[in-house]
Amino acid sequence: MPWCPECKAEYVDGITTCTTCGVPLVDSLEETEKQVEFLNTKKEVFAKRFIEFLEYSNVKNASYSYKEEEESYVVLIDKKDQKQVKKLYDAFYSVESEKTLKAAAAKGSLTSDSADFKKDLSEDDEAAEQAYAESAYEDAAYEEEEPSAETTDDSVTPEEDLEDEIPEELFEQEEIQGIFESARPPVVESATYVKKEEQYKDLSSSASSFIIVSIAGLVLLVLNAVGVISIFSGALSYIVMGAVLIAFLIIGIVTYKKSKQVEKEISEENSVTDTIQEWLEANLTKEQVDGFSNASASEEVQFLQKLEKMKAMVVAKFGEMDDKFLDRLMEEYYDEHFEEDSDEN
Repeated sequence: MPWCPECKAEYVDGITTCTTCGVPLVDSLEETEKQVEFLNTKKEVFAKRFIEFLEYSNVKNASYSYKEEEESYVVLIDKKDQKQVKKLYDAFYSVESEKTLKAAAAKGSLTSDSADFKKDLSEDDEAAEQAYAESAYEDAAYEEEEPSAETTDDSVTPEEDLEDEIPEELFEQEEIQGIFESARPPVVESATYVKKEEQYKDLSSSASSFIIVSIAGLVLLVLNAVGVISIFSGALSYIVMGAVLIAFLIIGIVTYKKSKQVEKEISEENSVTDTIQEWLEANLTKEQVDGFSNASASEEVQFLQKLEKMKAMVVAKFGEMDDKFLDRLMEEYYDEHFEEDSDEN
């Protein structure tokens, strides 16, 4: 019997939409309990196109429905797919917004004082991050849309082709202008992972600096107070300098304690690193790694595709772990074991 995922009402067979909520019915409520709302959008075409992209990318059970109370379309996905869908959405949004900006620029619908807008967009496309996003999205979503020789019209100008190719209706005009003014939508924070050993050295160095400076300063302050030296004068100077030096001392002590906590984690991290590297050496060959990427893609994209596959293998074997830690570990392992071979070839 079909059920409504919103109001939990049960319907007879043959009915496909809830008469109260207006959302598609599901065969079991257990399916919806494992699903979460991923995004809301006013544009049905945006939700529909994103769902099509997810389905093409082998993300199962993704759907969208209209919420009357919010007057928007909500995209539902399985909870277990959140991490994967987030990466796919970043690629989807990045490419669609970039293409929409180009279409808007060609139509002259953007408010801009920059005469080199198209040139700037082209330069952005050359970045490795953008190239990866375009590859991840276009390889899946646009593979079937490549025009054949039979349908190619040589008389179409690049500007006309751009306008036909890019669905500007995916975004509101205000959103298009906002994307343009901010250069591109915010991306997920990406920073290089700092190893525990490096963290310990940095923290120890900072702690030593704060403690030494504060103690030396307090000694000078005392010597000045007893008349051995004469640098400061007046109660206010003593109060201000004393407060600053004591604050430095507290920061130094706190930083020192934190460095000791990190020091205890060094051996564990090194052990995990050694275990993963040994497993990779025993189970991964250069031929396998080369097969992880699309040979027709750029070198930067191929490199990122290889790292993603290597990360997936490690996660499948050892379970989930810090993404940034894995990124750095896989990059270092690849550079040490496969980069030299690639350069020789």
